[in-house]
Order: sequence, then C-alpha cells, then structure tokens
Amino acid sequence: MNIELKAPDGTLVTQALSCSSDDPTSLDISPDCTSARIHRLGNPSFTVSGGQIAAKITVKGIPQRHPLPHAPVSGVRTGAGGTYSATGSDGRPWYWGSNTYGLLAQLTDYDTLQNSGPVSARENATTLMSGIVSTSIGSDASFALTEEGEIWSWGNNNEGVLGRSTANSAAILPGKVRNTDDTGKLGHIVQVASGASNAAALSDDGYVYTWGTRYALGQGLTAVGSRPDRVRLPDGSPLKDVVQISTGGSFTIALTRSGAVYAWGSHPIENVGDIVITLPSTTEYFATPVIRADGQGALSSIVSISAGYGHSLALTDDGRIYAWGSNMLGELGQGAPSSSYVALAQRVHAPAGMTGELTNVVAISAGGAFSLALTTSGQVYSWGYGGNGLLGEGLTPLPQSVRSLPDFVASTSGSGTLNGVKAIGAASRNGYALLASGQILAWGANASNELGQNLTSSQTPGSNIPLPVKNATGSGALLIGDMSEFFNLNRIAR
Repeated sequence: MNIELKAPDGTLVTQALSCSSDDPTSLDISPDCTSARIHRLGNPSFTVSGGQIAAKITVKGIPQRHPLPHAPVSGVRTGAGGTYSATGSDGRPWYWGSNTYGLLAQLTDYDTLQNSGPVSARENATTLMSGIVSTSIGSDASFALTEEGEIWSWGNNNEGVLGRSTANSAAILPGKVRNTDDTGKLGHIVQVASGASNAAALSDDGYVYTWGTRYALGQGLTAVGSRPDRVRLPDGSPLKDVVQISTGGSFTIALTRSGAVYAWGSHPIENVGDIVITLPSTTEYFATPVIRADGQGALSSIVSISAGYGHSLALTDDGRIYAWGSNMLGELGQGAPSSSYVALAQRVHAPAGMTGELTNVVAISAGGAFSLALTTSGQVYSWGYGGNGLLGEGLTPLPQSVRSLPDFVASTSGSGTLNGVKAIGAASRNGYALLASGQILAWGANASNELGQNLTSSQTPGSNIPLPVKNATGSGALLIGDMSEFFNLNRIAR
C-alpha cells in the first residue's frame, strides 16, 4: 500500500506514518502502513496517524474472483444436456447450454429458452445479476456467490438443494440461500460448490456448510439437509481450518490449511453417454481423511483439490496428482480402467511412452468421467472417457472412447498442442480452457450448445478441437474482461 495523510487544510503530513487495525481478527496491517491482509469478509477499518494528525480508512474484503465455475457436473446424473458459465471481471455471470429447470437464469423454463447463450444471468425481470465473484453448477441447480459473501440459488430444489424454501420444486427466480436457523441469509461465504442434489459452502473462518441430500452432508446420521449446517468429524466436532472445497455427484472433499484432504458422502450411479456405472453404496456420514495407497497414511502437502462426478483429484505442492474413486473409464490416469472403485489415493501416471508420474502441474479439474491438468507451461493434459471429443484430441480421433493415460489437448487448429492457458474447467461432457486474452475455449459434446456457439436451432456435433465460446450476439468471442482481477490465475499457488 501507499498511503498519504493530509491535514484538514490540505497540507501533506511529512512525518513517518503509523497504522493500527481497529479489528485485528478481521484485518492485519503492518505498523509502517506498507501492507495489510484481510481475514474476514466485510468492511474492516484501520487508523493511520502521523504527527498530530490521524484518520480512519475503511477497506472492503470480498471472496476471490474465479472466472470458471466450481465443480460443474450438470447433466451427468440425468443424461441431459449440460450448462456452463463464466464470470466476468465486472461481476456479471454468463451462461450457455441447457436451460433445464431454468439454469440459464433467464426466468424461463427449458422449453422457452433451450440451447441458447451465452446470456447474462438475471436476478429478476428488470435486473441483471451483478457483483458475482464465482459460480457453481450442479446436476439440476445453479449457485452464484456475491461480493458480500451471500449465495444466489435457482433451479430444481430436489431434496432441498437450493437451501431455501421452494416446496421442493423448481425455482426459476433466483433467491438467497438461508442460514442454519432460517433467520436470515447464509453469509461470510468465500466458495460455493454443488453436485447432484447436494451443495456445500466454505465460510471465511474455515468451516464448511452443507445442505441437500442427507447422505452427502457429512453431518452425521441425524442430518436432515433442509438448511445449511456445519460438517463434522466422527467425534462430533466441526471440521475446521478448511481453505478449499469441491463437490462431486453425491460427495464432497475439503482441503485444510495443513494440506490434508477430508471426504464425506456416498458414491453415486454414474451416467456418461450410454454407459451406466453403479459404484459401491458406501456412505460416510462424517468427514474422514483421504488415505494414500502407498501405505504412508493420510494425504498431505496438498495445495488444490477437485471432485468429479465419481472420482477426485488432489494436487501436491511439488506438482503431482493423486486420484481416487471411479476408474472404470480411465479417469484416474492409471494406465488402464478398473472395474472396482479405487478407495485409496494413487499418483496419476506419466503420459504414454514415459515412465513415472505426471509432473509440473499447477491446476486440476475433474469432470463427469474424465480429468484435466494444467502445466507450468500453460498446456493442458486430458484423460478418461473420450466420447464426443471430450478429451480434445484434435484431428487424430481416439481409436477407442477411453484413454487411461494423460495426453495433451490439441490446439484450435486441431494439430499441435494448446498453449497459453490460464485456467481449466472439466464439466460433465465438456472441457473448457481460459486463455490469457480472456477468451474461453470449449470442446466435447454439444447436444445443448455446451460449446457456446450461439446456435438456437440445429446443433453441431461434438468437437474434439477446442472452439472459442461466442459472445451473446454470435459476432465474436466471449471475453471475460480484465484478467488482472483474477489474482489466483496470475501466480502459481504451489
């Protein structure tokens, strides 16, 4: 920071400045006024003084902005078309694809506005949604997180997944998720994630709240899911010090400040294209640590996590990936599919022709039955189920619909390797990549315009070549604005 202090007459104070926080639990500030860190959402203040002059400065803490949605697994459970979104640096979310249950936030049902977009989300008939920092799209419901740390929800309210009273029916009008006691809105949230009929939210003090289907809540056997409540450990104490969450089909994983990973929920029935896979019915009613397959105990040194529909990924601080869950379509990157559920975390293998493990990874994303990984050089690996061009293999089609080892996503010409990627997103049947220019590329299925090509009549087939998502008029590419607003994309967290 660079602060100047002036006397009431406008004279610049030349003495050395000193600063002190008015609420250290919300805001830390260095005594010399050069740096500060906000710990809680809201508007904390601090006092700056020099000589006989003093003043108060108020700042605003908001959740970090994320351009691509968290844990988008829409369409997998029902086999319907998918929905996708992107959040601009101006706080406006854009949606395209299927409008089932009104997921495009246009206040209309799917018969009225199917296969359209990108379109700007609406709060109501007269107001566009604004002040949004990130989104998450589940199978039948959608969520948007505001700068104030509150959550909009809309779509199908199956098993109470919207977190508000809509009589378990579809709600095409967005409304705010309620708090545990239903006395007001759920607040102080920095991340929201949604799956099939389950949702989770991370608060700025490191606790996780869940709601929806009771088997995915991690709140114990007596959980009912009608309102958000804290996730608990087997001893009944709340899970705490969480820094990231990710929600899959009927389960959730959480990353703690120490680098450990916890999981809870049930293994779903996975529906990918014409393939239906029934996973074991094991249910965890409390949050429990994820264990390594090499006998070294619980996962540690993890810096990022991602849950797909039936599998999960965890990124280590040295750029490697652990994977566990369903591997029936090669989504764990183990070199071959397996018919049994993989309960322990295993390292993702190196690409074909190489030995060892996949390395130099800075971001991960798990989708319906496939996985994506972003490298330090801005390239993207994909592996798992590859139907409808889902793995972005380019001009050379896969000899079969499953690839069990990582390989590069092709460039927009179909040959060579995609480069210059800043963020990735794996949806149910599509892959997405954000370029440094603010342009979004899409590949995979296109039954409901998931590729964002702004088609309102007959749809193009799926594409195994990344295509630029078009803007609302179809006249050019959708651009999400000032990339400097997305702080996490401009540094390597690990």
